[in-house]
Amino acid sequence: LTIGYHRSVTFEAGLSVTRTVAGGTGILVNNGSVGGNFSYTNEAGGGTTIGKDGGSVTVTGKVDILTDSPEGNPVFYLYKLSNETSGGEIEIKNAGAFSILDNHLSVAEMKVLNKNGGDSGLGNNVISGVFTYSDAGTNAGALFSYGNTFEGASGFTFNGAAASQFFESYNSAPDGNVYKGNAVFTTASPAALTIGYHRSVTFEAGLSVTRTVAGGTGILVNNGSVGGNFSYTNEAGGGTTIGKDGGSVTVTGKVDILTDSPEGNPVFYLYKLSNETSGGEIEIKNAGAFSILDNHLSVAEMKVLNKNGGDSGLGNNVISGVFTYSDAGTNAGALFSYGNTFEGASGFTFNGAAASQFFESYNSAPDGNVYKGNTSFTRLGTAPLSIAYHRTPEFHKNLTVNTLSGLTFGQPLRFSGGSDGVFQQVGTQALQLGALILDKSSNTKLTLSSQVSVSGAVTFTNGFLYTDAVNYLNFAGNGASHSGAGDNSHIKGPVHKTGTAAFTFPVGNGSTYHPVTISAPGGSVHVFSAEYKPADPVNFNPAAFEAPLERVSDRGYWEMQKLEGGNAVYLTLPYNVPAGFITAPADLHVAHWSGDKWESMGGVLEGGSTTTEGAVKTQNAISSFSPFTLATINSEANPLPVKLAEFSAVKEGQSVQLRWTTTAETDSDYFEVEHSTDARSWKALGRIRANGTSLSLEKYTYLHAGPAKGNNYYRLKIADIGGSLEYSDIRIMNISGSTPGDLAVYPNPATDYIVISPSSSFSVSSLDLLDVSGRKVAGYSGRLDSKLDVRELPSGLYFVKITYENHIVESRRIVISR
Repeated sequence: LTIGYHRSVTFEAGLSVTRTVAGGTGILVNNGSVGGNFSYTNEAGGGTTIGKDGGSVTVTGKVDILTDSPEGNPVFYLYKLSNETSGGEIEIKNAGAFSILDNHLSVAEMKVLNKNGGDSGLGNNVISGVFTYSDAGTNAGALFSYGNTFEGASGFTFNGAAASQFFESYNSAPDGNVYKGNAVFTTASPAALTIGYHRSVTFEAGLSVTRTVAGGTGILVNNGSVGGNFSYTNEAGGGTTIGKDGGSVTVTGKVDILTDSPEGNPVFYLYKLSNETSGGEIEIKNAGAFSILDNHLSVAEMKVLNKNGGDSGLGNNVISGVFTYSDAGTNAGALFSYGNTFEGASGFTFNGAAASQFFESYNSAPDGNVYKGNTSFTRLGTAPLSIAYHRTPEFHKNLTVNTLSGLTFGQPLRFSGGSDGVFQQVGTQALQLGALILDKSSNTKLTLSSQVSVSGAVTFTNGFLYTDAVNYLNFAGNGASHSGAGDNSHIKGPVHKTGTAAFTFPVGNGSTYHPVTISAPGGSVHVFSAEYKPADPVNFNPAAFEAPLERVSDRGYWEMQKLEGGNAVYLTLPYNVPAGFITAPADLHVAHWSGDKWESMGGVLEGGSTTTEGAVKTQNAISSFSPFTLATINSEANPLPVKLAEFSAVKEGQSVQLRWTTTAETDSDYFEVEHSTDARSWKALGRIRANGTSLSLEKYTYLHAGPAKGNNYYRLKIADIGGSLEYSDIRIMNISGSTPGDLAVYPNPATDYIVISPSSSFSVSSLDLLDVSGRKVAGYSGRLDSKLDVRELPSGLYFVKITYENHIVESRRIVISR
């Protein structure tokens, strides 16, 4: 049956064609038009041609086509048909090779089902309704799809043999396909699936790709976009390529990718994909060689697990969620990682053989990797681990390494960001860095939880490095150095120096810089340690000193130790104070704690020192080490910026009177009284305004009217105008009666002697008799005598202050009268 055999034919109304016995059918094969609806039904079989390739068929009404061949898989051709009225349906079942080209089909639904034949083309069509395609398991012909616009949802299912490859967006059209509804591609076939084979493809809604039989898969391999969510699932196997190296793939929605090969460790490539909506997950399991390059992945989590193949690259990606990498014990390919930004936590575990080396911050990028979350590197296999191989990586939070051996650092490590971080080794290999850069935001810190040695330069830019007696930083060798240290960046805690050269220890209190310098010890290798202690040296009484010293600073001191070596060194201490605290710099000395008092080590003023800034060196080289601090032989000219001279808690009935005294203040802002019942959780009781800058004695009090029963702990938070904070030592007062009872002092008034009876089992540390100005006029330390001689004192009001071994203080008023 051939309608329009040689000429164009016109149907001004409808056209209906039905075949009930198999045979060839041609309809409007030389162009034509239908003024009403057009229908064609053929469930008998035989080839069908509708329209003319290069011609034109117009239909005013609906189009309904049903072909279903019981055998033989005949050809089906549909060319250049355009209709105006939607609502019809097209269903082409069991066709062989087909060509559906250059049509504009306004239909509710179009199906091409169980296709089973030669190569076929679906090109340059506009299909308004839902589109569905599937082929038979025995299909051996490829499908070439290009230049189509699918205005509704579309679904493609591939079941055919290996030869039934799908070439989506093939090069027969200048543009790739456009999918305006959600698109779903399902492959239950070993045939290759390629989406965007030659052209960029546009998915205005979501894209879902699933493979259930192993085979090669390419998705958006010539660029493209997805306006909704994108998902790809392949737990069957076969190599995967998503995106194009040097191209661009944008996804508006989430990205979910799951690949898990049961065997063969196929390649996996992910290029230039960028998505906007977080929450998706990427999991790539059992891949071989892979390249994950130039992506911006907003996902909740990304995993590359059990990698087992050749050399692989992870480069120039931004990954927003948690990132996890591991390789197999048999992996023999290296991993090159460079230019990535890991915005969440990241963990790398290496189990592979010696050839599976990790090159972190490789030279393919101008900058090293940036790790914004907690980061860990674990070496369980035999492959070397090279951190900072060619470039400097940047760590914003915690960095944990777990290695027994095989770890090297090629370039500096940079610690930055606005969060506190911890650097630690949980394995046994010593952490030996070539260089380190501290560039954290102001007032944030990096804490060492392992010993770290640096053989090169440490650069201080911002933030603080916190160390302790076990987990310290060691400047290892004469080549080790530092630069940039100051109030904004230094080490708070112990610092070691190994070598024979002079060295300045970059130490401070976490807000101000207080370096200390040793001269070159020479000879064999020496090891020194230094730490600046910001608290008042209460264990090293600043009031206990010997001539010629007249005052010892109690604002802080340096704990210096010689841990190895025998040579003596000169010690140089700095000062940086407001005007008025030092007026005779030449009278400054270095003071040394000898065990029970401070002794002078002499003082040689460094060249260029002034009344506000400078340094003082010991008169001679020293070989005995312990605390050192600044002192003066002229207290009138050099009052020194001592701060908290006294802090006591005195029981008065059922209240606690807190008293403290400063002998000098520098830009002080306020004192905050803090209280605790367990010495762990603290609560502010009140705030007392400080006097700013003062060279005179200043006294402060605070009455705590409602202490708790049992132990009460008190401390002072001391703030300066710049925002720096210090804390006093803790004072304890017990209100339950388990500590010293009522202090008895009699007779009152007294004439010659007073008797003091603490009626307590606690040992007495000291007894002081103070006049009304607070000046000590009599007293003693150690064992409490029963009587105190006051015959030499003038009549007047006095205070007896007794301090017990646990720092509890009690006081009583007494009058001396004659």
